[in-house]
Amino acid sequence: FGVSNNAADYIPFTFNKTVNTNNDITISTWGTNPQNMPHAAATNVGPVTQMTGFADSVVAAIDRFWDITSSNTVTADLTFSYLGSENTTAFPNDTVKAQHWNGTSWDPQAGPGNLGVTSGVGTVGPIPNQSTFSPWILTIVPNCTDAEFTYNSPFCENDTTTILPTILPGSAAGVFSSSSSNVSLDPNTGQIDLTNSSAGTYMIYNTVAATNTCPQKVDSFEITIYPVATSQANVAICQGDSVLVGGGYQSNAGTYFDTLSTVNGCDSIIITTVTVNPVPQQVSFTDTTLCFSGLPVNYSSSTTDTLYWYSDAQGNNLIFTGNSFTPSITSGGVFTYYYQSKSNGCSNQMDSVTVTVYNPIASINASPTSGIIPLDVDFSTTTNPNYTYNWDLGDGTTDNGASVSHTYDSLGNYLVTLTVTEGFCTATDTVTIEVIGESVLVVPNIFTPNNDGVNDVFRVESDNLTSLTGTIWNRWGEMIFQLENEKSYWDGRTSSGKEVPDGTYYYIIKATGIDGKEYELKGSVTIVR
Repeated sequence: FGVSNNAADYIPFTFNKTVNTNNDITISTWGTNPQNMPHAAATNVGPVTQMTGFADSVVAAIDRFWDITSSNTVTADLTFSYLGSENTTAFPNDTVKAQHWNGTSWDPQAGPGNLGVTSGVGTVGPIPNQSTFSPWILTIVPNCTDAEFTYNSPFCENDTTTILPTILPGSAAGVFSSSSSNVSLDPNTGQIDLTNSSAGTYMIYNTVAATNTCPQKVDSFEITIYPVATSQANVAICQGDSVLVGGGYQSNAGTYFDTLSTVNGCDSIIITTVTVNPVPQQVSFTDTTLCFSGLPVNYSSSTTDTLYWYSDAQGNNLIFTGNSFTPSITSGGVFTYYYQSKSNGCSNQMDSVTVTVYNPIASINASPTSGIIPLDVDFSTTTNPNYTYNWDLGDGTTDNGASVSHTYDSLGNYLVTLTVTEGFCTATDTVTIEVIGESVLVVPNIFTPNNDGVNDVFRVESDNLTSLTGTIWNRWGEMIFQLENEKSYWDGRTSSGKEVPDGTYYYIIKATGIDGKEYELKGSVTIVR
């Protein structure tokens, strides 16, 4: 196309049909006067305003229009050109695209976008697959400043580090604001004061104000401020012990600070108050030895600390708590009790006291305890290696040992005494041994029941018997009297009290000796008055 009716000064235009139809097209182009206002007599289009988002499009549009008409429907790729002298002065080197008037408003910018030129001929296109052609205008895509930014979030509460935003390339710092007043934010620099901000998640905004050629830009970025954990702890230790606080092992009372790092990378401050409690005063008891009869034994302490008593040195089996301890002892033996004082969680060293209880037991087992002379008797008692034994056998003889034997050669009753000694304690027991002769039975063969006081009754003289019975019979085989024991006698009368005549009578005597021997005597006795 020629410029200003000068065929030597032209700009190119390409109309490349993509659908093969045979029809004619009419193409014309012109400048406007004043700039960027449509040629009212040649085309019915609106003013070139609000085409790129600005109220004044004079600075955003090139002063040239294209009017393309076709007699039939056709599809083509369009490439426009312009003189560099026609370019705008506001954005001469920004991207240039084309816009089409659709009869009501300007369509969105089209084309791949070509950088503008200020001399020679500039090109816009190709703009593919167009079927509506009239009219077109070239407009600028201004290179406006953006508002994009970031922070190196997350942060830690109370951090004193200077926190500034990072402005991304092509962007600028505008006015910064926050979604919450809990963030202390400098609106001019975007600096965050963490010492005056609260933990939480917030949205930060950067607003770049609009200019005559660029719209307002707003970007946002989410930040997180993690809390710094502060906790209080109380620790009690015993005098002489230590605890790991304040960066080392401490043995003195006081307040110590430890700073740890949490999983979020923020500090966790632990404030520990250490109390040092004294170790209880050591208590000592004396071992005790006594006889069983001297029980109970008691151990008491005047200390204000509490005593704990155990049956084992490891302190696993607690048997009593208190400062007055009476152990429960039910037999002889050696008993050790372990104790220690405790107060405010502190304890002294474990100590012990031993109770030795002597409880000798004397119990005589004698076999036999009675018998016929000479009598051999075996004596025994409970065996204990801690015992000593002394026997008084009752006939002037002594012996020792848990088991002894002795022969008694004289008739009589002998009191045997056993003395058992353990330590300084003794116990005694006694038993009586009866030594007797052989059994004796003497049966008279005559008696005179005439009441003269001499030989008036029939009596069996006996010794060393355990039992005696007898029966008296007449010559006709009739039982007339019975003897029931050793003291029984017959006075010459029947069991009914009738006096029997003089003559010969018969007896059967049965007896048991002290030695267990059985006796049966048969014979006759004569009554003479």
